[in-house]
Formats: sequence, structure tokens, C-alpha cells
Amino acid sequence: MLEGPGPLQLPGGGRFNDDDLEPAILKVDDMAASAWASGAAGGAQGLLNGVKLQISHTANLALWRTQNKEPLAVTYTFTSNGAPSNVPDEIWVEGRELGTGSVTWELVAPTEANPGGEVVASDVVNFTVTNPIIDLDAKAIYHNAPVGDLSDDLEDYPGAYVPVNNDDDDYDLYNDEDRSQSGAIAGESDLLPIVLHQIEPSILGGTYRLHIPGNVRVWYNADRTGAVSDLSTFPAVAEDETLYVEGYQPGGGILYIDWWNETCEINAADTVAVTVFDWEGPLNVPDHSIHRYTATGGASGPGSSTWLEPVNGSITWSSQADPGPDEVKIKWNGGPAVGKAVYQAAPDYIWDLEVNVVQVEIAPPDEGSTFRGHKVYDMLSRVERGVELKTISAGSHVLGIPGLEWWAKVSLNGPIGDRGVKFMRIGFVQSAAATSYSGSYHTVSASLHSNVQAGGTYLDASSEFDRPYQSRLEPAVFFDPDPTAQPPRKVKTIGSNDGPQGGPPLTFDKGIGVRPGDDVLDFMQLCWDFDLYVTARTVDARNNADLVYTSRATAHWQFDATGSIGQVPLYFWTPASSAGVYPPGAWIPVTDGSQPPVMTGDLFNDAIQNDEWN
Repeated sequence: MLEGPGPLQLPGGGRFNDDDLEPAILKVDDMAASAWASGAAGGAQGLLNGVKLQISHTANLALWRTQNKEPLAVTYTFTSNGAPSNVPDEIWVEGRELGTGSVTWELVAPTEANPGGEVVASDVVNFTVTNPIIDLDAKAIYHNAPVGDLSDDLEDYPGAYVPVNNDDDDYDLYNDEDRSQSGAIAGESDLLPIVLHQIEPSILGGTYRLHIPGNVRVWYNADRTGAVSDLSTFPAVAEDETLYVEGYQPGGGILYIDWWNETCEINAADTVAVTVFDWEGPLNVPDHSIHRYTATGGASGPGSSTWLEPVNGSITWSSQADPGPDEVKIKWNGGPAVGKAVYQAAPDYIWDLEVNVVQVEIAPPDEGSTFRGHKVYDMLSRVERGVELKTISAGSHVLGIPGLEWWAKVSLNGPIGDRGVKFMRIGFVQSAAATSYSGSYHTVSASLHSNVQAGGTYLDASSEFDRPYQSRLEPAVFFDPDPTAQPPRKVKTIGSNDGPQGGPPLTFDKGIGVRPGDDVLDFMQLCWDFDLYVTARTVDARNNADLVYTSRATAHWQFDATGSIGQVPLYFWTPASSAGVYPPGAWIPVTDGSQPPVMTGDLFNDAIQNDEWN
């Protein structure tokens, strides 16, 4: 310390000591200097008249009488009246400039040769004025790897940044977050290295004490083993010690070290601010899917914290906000691959969140047809809500024949030993639109149209239980993949079918039965278009990723029941040339990250059963 002249005063009164001063003991003939001066050789009786005790020092030192820096006289002279009364036994030495220096303690007495006095006894104490280099460094990070030290002038602000360790580097059996596990984490890549450097000069020796804030944990090893507790101590002269900081809870904290040796102590000798930022997003996804990732707690300021271009993916949308969150939507490329969502928490801290991108292959079944259409059947009529409806069906419910059957062979492959495969769920989603749906009644020269015709596209699930899937029943879904099973469940041929039916009111008055004078339906137009999608989703629910149904293949088919109606009971239907079930030719791959266009709203079956004819 280089304070001005003492003594050092407290603001409210009283004095305090300067811990950076070193004491020096003054003795003569192994006696305390004050005792020798008052009693030795008759000094008290004036027999040492003209003798001096004097203290000198080099220019890089300052001397004080007390540790709280009371001024010190450097010459004490004996007179004929006796010894000086204020000879010190101890003085305090302050370093003012770096380098070596000394304090000299001399006894000066008159001699025959030099009546004015000459040094007849002396002693010298050498001091080295040093500025101890006590250094706690945090590494800068580039894609989870250390790339040199964070600059000292940035250690306190903005400091270092480390993510909450909420990913799953070891892909353990239960897929627990790494921070909640015990034991070594294979592949752990989200810890921040810090280094306790050996003190310089090493001659100072001493001990470090590490203070750990509550938002982090510290480990001896990079695999998250060997816990370091708060206030742990380390020899200051040992080899540089690398420790590993784990983000445990979002927020800021200060890592700092104290240092002390036998004669000196420095509290908070070096500090590093550590901010733990939170990031969220699915870690197991189907390939060619789009998912949202968020981060909160990055450095403030334009461009300081932001999502960067991912590895094995591309950004489709992003948003930066202070204080957050920073958001991004990433479209992942084809798998199997380890993708990386890349987040710059601060300019010196670029961290990768690893994502298992699972390959989802859709192919024709190994045997049989991919699509099989059946003929259209006249089901005569049915009654819905007090209206008798002419009914034409794709296939026959009575005969157990669907209008269309379809199959798809699904193969799942994940990276690094099929990581992510068990999170996949595969199923069909179907949408339907009544492109034309009307009836003509020639007697009254009028027509009736279903409101479903103008209703756009509907989700076509078999029931509320099945939504949004066309069916959740076996074998229409692949909900239990398991690459560890014997044999592995990574490949499955899924299939389903549909048999839509419909038709206009049998009579223009929309009643039940045909009464005298009723105008019977003469001609009906029914053309319904269906779009099938093989969808892949993850059950990894981070950021609601489990609600993303990514299309991986699509196919279009059509049910046409256009035709004329006989005018005598049983009012048979004669198909037009366009009538029939038109199956798709093949599954068309989808890799643009899109989802089926309709996933909510009324079901097509309900709309047909509750439609209005006007």
C-alpha cells in the first residue's frame, strides 16, 4: 500500500493498521534497543554523551514507528543529560518501489580519529519489494473448447459465461440432465476451465483459498468428478491447477481467491465474475424438422449475445432481446448426425448445445403394395339428425372393405449408437377437403350444397382419441422404437385405411323417407380430396417440441362419388365416369421442415355428420 503519512485514521475516529507493512526488530548486544539505551554503559548517567543510534534506508522503502504509520525519527542521540527516551524496539517497513532494498541500524560514537563520530557497530536487513502476482484465470470458449484466457480487464465485467448443465452428454439410461447425475459424465463438454496459477515470485509461498458462489459447482476433473467444496485451499507454490466450473443455477456470482503466508494476507486477491445462462430446446429430434431454442442470461447489448449459425442445420428465424430470451428456430439437416445449436453468450463465449438428429426414412413396404384402392359402394341411405341422406361409400363398412389402404416402411437411425431413436414417434396425419359436395333436384330445378364444401380443409382423424393422427391404433403408428431391444426395434412397416362415405339429402325437403310430391335427388356431386402425411415427432418436450409433427412423406388421394340417382325405390346410384377411389402412386419425400397444414379444429367426420344443406 502507498498511503500518505500516517497515522491511518478511521472515518469515525480511531486508527487502523496497514497489513502490507513488515516489522524489523532493533537490538544492541542482543538487548532491546530501548533497554540498552537506558541502561547500557552508563548511558542514563550521561556517560555516552555524543553517541548516536541511527536508522537509514534505501529510497524504495519507507519506515514507520507503528503499523498504523506513525512517523519515525531516524536518529537518537545521547547527551550529558542521559539517554534518549523514545528509542524504538520495533519499526515497520513499507515497500514504495519494486526492487531490493535495505534498512541499516548503526551505532555512531566519537573516536580519537573522528571526534565528530563514526560507525562503530551496524547491522543491515535486506528487503525485497515485490508485487505478488496472484492470478485466477477463466478460459475463453469457442465451440466448447478453451481458446486462451479471458482478458484480465474483462474478468470482473462482463466476466465469464457458462451454460446451465441441463443437457445429456452421456445419454444415460434415464436421460437425466448432466447436472443432476453423480459420477463421471462421458463426453461432458459444458464445463468452464479455470486456472489457479502459481504465485509469483514463488518465494512468497503461502496458500490459496477458493470461494465458490452458489450458482456454480466446481470439479477437479473435466468429466465432472472430484467435487471442489467452497473454501477449499491449494498450495500457492504448486503447479498451476486447472479446475472445471459447472453451471448449476441461472444467475451471476463471483469466483475469487484469498492468499496468505506467514506474514501477509490478501483477501479477494483475484476475482472472476461467472454468469450462468439458461438455454432450452429439444436434444433429440427427427431430421429435417424445425425446432425452437431459447437462451436467457447472455451478455446485454446489441450483438453481445445471440444465436449463431448451427452445425448440421440452418436458422429459419431468430430474435435477440435484452434481457432476453434470445430465440432461434433451427431447421435440422438430414440425419443421423449430431447437430449443434450455437449460442454466443458473450463475445468470448460461444457454446454448442448438442442435438441428436435422427434419420427418418420412409420407403415402400418390403412386400405388397404401398397403396391399394377399392371400389365405391352404394350404401343406399342413412339418417343423420332427422335427415335421410343418400349414402355412397369408398369401400364397404358392411363387408369390411376400406376405400383405401396404405403402408409405409419406417427406418430410424440415430448418431453415436442410435442416440435419440427412442424419442421418435411416427404416425399418419390426414387432412380432407370437400372439393365438391352438392345435390341437384330437377323437379324443383334447385340444388342443395353442404356447408362443408365451403369449409376449407379439415383434420381427418378417426376420432377425438386419435387426433391429430389419422389413427393411434396398431399398426398405424410406430410409438415404441428401441434400438437396445433384442431384436432392435428401429424398423417397422406401419399401415392404416380409410372408408369415407357421404351424400346429399335424399329429398329436397330434407325429411325421412319419400312422400308423395317429394322431389327425389336426381344427381349428386361428391369429390373429396385427402392429403396423407407420414409425420415424425419427438417426445422430448423441451420448448414444446413434442407438439411439432414434421412431415417426412406425403401422398394425395381422392374419393369421387359423383353420379345419378334412380327415381324409384331403392333409389340406386349410377356412377359417373369420374367416380371411384384414386389412390396415390407413391410416397413423396418431404424435407422442408413443414408440418401438415391442418392440425386443429373440427374433424372432417364430425363436419360431415353435422353439416347443413342449403
